[in-house]
Amino acid sequence: MEASTTTRLRLVSSDDAAADAAKRTPFRQEGAKPSRALGLETQHLLQAAAVLAAAVGGQSFLLDLAAEMFDMSLGHALTLLDNAISAGVVRFESDDIVFSSAAIHSTVYNSIPKPLRSAMHRELGLALLTRGDRPQEAAWHVCTGAQEGQKHSLALLDEAAQQLRWREPAVAANVASLALELTTDGAREWLPRCVAVVEARVASGQPLLATELARNALGRGDCPNEWTARLNLALGIMEVLRGDPESASQEIDSAQSVVGLPAHLRDQAQRTKIVCELLAHDMEAATASAADTLSGDQQSGSDATLAAALSVLAEQAWEQGRTGDAVTLGAAAVRRLDRDLSAGHHPRLSLAAMHTSLGDLSGAQTCIDAATAELTATTDALWAPCLAIARARNALSAGRLGVTVTEAESALAAAEQLGTTVFAADALTIRARAALMGGDLRMARELLARRRDLVAPGRSDDSFTAWVSLAVAEAQNGPAAALAAARELCATLRERPRLLLDEVVVAAWLTRLADAAGDEAMAAEIVDQIERLATASQGASATVAARSHAKALLDRDADGLERAAAIQTEPWAAASAWEDAGRLHTETGDSSRARSALAEALARYQGVVADRDSARVRARLRRLGVRRSHGGRKERPISGWDSLTESEQRVSRVIAEGLTTRQAAQRLFLSPHTVDSHVRHSFRKLGINSRVEMTRIVLNSHDAGEAKVSRHAGSEPHVQGMPGR
Repeated sequence: MEASTTTRLRLVSSDDAAADAAKRTPFRQEGAKPSRALGLETQHLLQAAAVLAAAVGGQSFLLDLAAEMFDMSLGHALTLLDNAISAGVVRFESDDIVFSSAAIHSTVYNSIPKPLRSAMHRELGLALLTRGDRPQEAAWHVCTGAQEGQKHSLALLDEAAQQLRWREPAVAANVASLALELTTDGAREWLPRCVAVVEARVASGQPLLATELARNALGRGDCPNEWTARLNLALGIMEVLRGDPESASQEIDSAQSVVGLPAHLRDQAQRTKIVCELLAHDMEAATASAADTLSGDQQSGSDATLAAALSVLAEQAWEQGRTGDAVTLGAAAVRRLDRDLSAGHHPRLSLAAMHTSLGDLSGAQTCIDAATAELTATTDALWAPCLAIARARNALSAGRLGVTVTEAESALAAAEQLGTTVFAADALTIRARAALMGGDLRMARELLARRRDLVAPGRSDDSFTAWVSLAVAEAQNGPAAALAAARELCATLRERPRLLLDEVVVAAWLTRLADAAGDEAMAAEIVDQIERLATASQGASATVAARSHAKALLDRDADGLERAAAIQTEPWAAASAWEDAGRLHTETGDSSRARSALAEALARYQGVVADRDSARVRARLRRLGVRRSHGGRKERPISGWDSLTESEQRVSRVIAEGLTTRQAAQRLFLSPHTVDSHVRHSFRKLGINSRVEMTRIVLNSHDAGEAKVSRHAGSEPHVQGMPGR
């Protein structure tokens, strides 16, 4: 008989097989003892097989592992297997060897005395752990064999939890939890096992359970030691991720105050402190901590901790507009971390964001792919939403609005499930920006409101969110509604100009707003800042294009705007530059070039599905005597939402926001008469008589549209839009 070391014995419950086996097997009576006719060694092999098979519902096991239980060679085990097959206890089925019936498997399994059976489970679990494969089966055996009060059983659970921590953290958490449950309260092993559970639950994405257990353990009042310090550090990272940096700081201080803390834990505490300060956007504190880490007497820190310190310097350089230094330092942080992978800090994600902002989408994607592998290797579930956030940012810059929405929603769902408020807030801002770009102001406002509800009272928005909020206000109520806050934002950019780097459209947007308000000083300052950033960026395409656009606006240089549009890498930004060029050509009386530039703008706005921006450009073209259709004609039903034309749907969506006819006309760059006509036609097609009913229908259609985008986002060529002028 030929067999390999992966031959598996598996249970089947075929009635025919069971009936046939019953005629020949020594196990004819339910509950009978194994027949001595098979021989003691054959019985032992079958008992080991039955124990192994029990872990997977009696289905399969490794034959060589069963033989190993009794120090048998594989060749001898195969000879004994022939005896069992001849007796009808097992048989071949395809490439597997199977028990002839569930009753036979149960009889063999139950023939083993319970203490011996528990010992066999423990030994088999240890053997599987040593092999390094089938971790869930290994955990099942170890847990099944564990008994309260038996030190060797609990020690095996500890070993299993440790070995499974990086491969299967959720399984490790369950194994560690059983060890904790079987440990006498007050025993010296209780606190270390509690730490094992907490850390495994953090790694597997169960922060709420981890937090509850850690707080209960610290509430016992044990004298501070290395185990309580580890609980403090776990709580610190969880607190900052849920948006409470003050509590996080207190936990880290408690850990660092422990007398006699081992060197590796002091290093971990310093690393956690730096990461928490970065996540809290406390650059002053983070910079001081990084300086301590990188000073001469601290060079003994691990590569992971030095990577965190270098990440701070990279962020500081980016904040100050030194993009070249920022990318260099970020890459250095990545190289350090590659030598010492550590959960809770992933500088590749920050580096990816820098590449995206500089227009290097390929470099950003490379970082995202590497970070995905890194998070998998470190089983760092709490950071998983960051991958989707990074993909959403990259997709938005590439002009794929459908992908942006899908990734942002994925990040939001994951962050909300994990309770990582910091990441949920980021996802909401990106989702709001996508809605704004697409012209859905109602959705943008709702998303920003949800974000405000997440953030602790009294905390100010980051500059990116502040700008998105300003852009929504300007799009809805005009430049005057955003001017005062825009001036405050510009004042902060003098010290921290990173917003101009993060968002390629902001410099032109602010310059245009200042020009509309007649604030030449503000416009000149914005242009001066973006020029300095473009020089420091060493020719980064996105920043150079942003500089060209803003400067041409300040100089009222239509040709310069066309040149800026030609080098712009972001689709909406290119459309915006073409529109600005068309507007200036119109003001100087060059109608031919105005029509040409506006046609370019319209094509790009339509390509990114920026309805509101497209409507504004169509209005400009109409004033120049050009009529542009909204796309090819298509068959429509005679009633219902889909019976409305694109213009009627667009008007209905604006009316559903509560705007009057005149306000809707101003928003859509139409006459009040045209808006009123669209409303009347929509009422007739929808079979309604009030705007309240229209709002309900619009909301229902919006929900259906969102579901459609989610289903097809991977293939849709949707791109960003932006607030208008």
